Amino acid sequence: MTEAKSHSALEALLEETAKAHHKAFIATDGKDPDWAIWYADHLAGEIGHLLDRTFTRTELTMALSDAANEHEARGAEQPWASFYADFFCERYDCEQSETLALYYLEGCPFCIRVMRVIHELGINVEPRDIWADERHRRDLLEARGRTTVPVLRCTSKTRDRWMPESADIVRYLRDRFG
Repeated sequence: MTEAKSHSALEALLEETAKAHHKAFIATDGKDPDWAIWYADHLAGEIGHLLDRTFTRTELTMALSDAANEHEARGAEQPWASFYADFFCERYDCEQSETLALYYLEGCPFCIRVMRVIHELGINVEPRDIWADERHRRDLLEARGRTTVPVLRCTSKTRDRWMPESADIVRYLRDRFG
């Protein structure tokens, strides 16, 4: 499935899930503090198929919660389903022909964890210390709205994507290069 088709199919799946969730929780007008768990159960097989990946319920629940937090943190005006589809594609579906750069801080334990895996796998990733070079900090802030690290930047001919979260970066690197 092409990236554009995958994104639009993912967005449509998220919107269908929202409708099903609202119907399931109609008595509370769709309010459900554990919505991410319900969504994870509902999405598990189909989202895995779209992203060619197997998700545990916990992993999918956490990713949905992270997408919600990121959407709120950015104050995104983009419709939530489109934002979530972007979020999942950025986190789990990097293209194969791309250059990689790691935005990091010297001494950050999460950054060190990622750098160890990069070294262990012998991957060509450009290190970009956000305090040593103002330009890197500014690029990260402009792209993500904050300077939380580590963030892996995946740049291809067609797009530029930013992957946060050390555990996700490590998993992605091991899956792709391990």
